[in-house]
Amino acid sequence: MPALARDLLDGKVFRSGELTQRLTAANLPGLEEDTLRQLGIAVAHRAMNNTFVIQFDGVEACAADTSLERWPAAYRAGVAEGLLLDRNGYVSPNVWGANHLALVMAAHPDAAAVLEQLETKVRAADWAYAYAGNPVLRTEVTSALGSSLAILSTAKAQTALTEIIGLLRDRANSGG
Repeated sequence: MPALARDLLDGKVFRSGELTQRLTAANLPGLEEDTLRQLGIAVAHRAMNNTFVIQFDGVEACAADTSLERWPAAYRAGVAEGLLLDRNGYVSPNVWGANHLALVMAAHPDAAAVLEQLETKVRAADWAYAYAGNPVLRTEVTSALGSSLAILSTAKAQTALTEIIGLLRDRANSGG
C-alpha cells in the first residue's frame, strides 16, 4: 500500500492543499492500476468521514475534472468503491458520497464495467451497522444516486448504477 494511502487511512492530519501536493508528487499517471485503485479507495474512505480537506482535494477535485491524465481511471474506480463500501466491505454510503459517485465516474472510459463490479460487491455485502437502522438516510442515498443517473454518458453505465440503486432501495425498504 502506498505511503499516502497509509497516511490517509491512519488519520494523518492534512492541511489545505497538502493532499493535492502529495497526489501531484505521487505522479498518478505513472502509478500502477492497483496502486491507483488503493489510493482512490483510501481517499474516499477518509473523505466519507467528513474530512473536508480530503473531500475537496481528493474527491470533489476529481469529480469536477474530466482529465484522465490528472485523475486516472483506476483512481476514479477506487474512489467510487470507497464511496459505497467501507474499509470492512460493508455498504456504507452517505448523501455526500452518493452526490459525487456519478461525477467521479463520468469521465471513466469504462464506467459501466466498474459499476457492474460494484454492483456485485454491493449485492454480496451487508450494510454497516450505522446504516442498518437508518432507513431515512438509506432512502436519501438512493434518491441522490437516482438524481445523478443522467451524468453518466452511456446507457450501460446508467443501467449498472440503476441496479445498484435498486439493491440499495430494496434493502432500505425491507429494513435489512
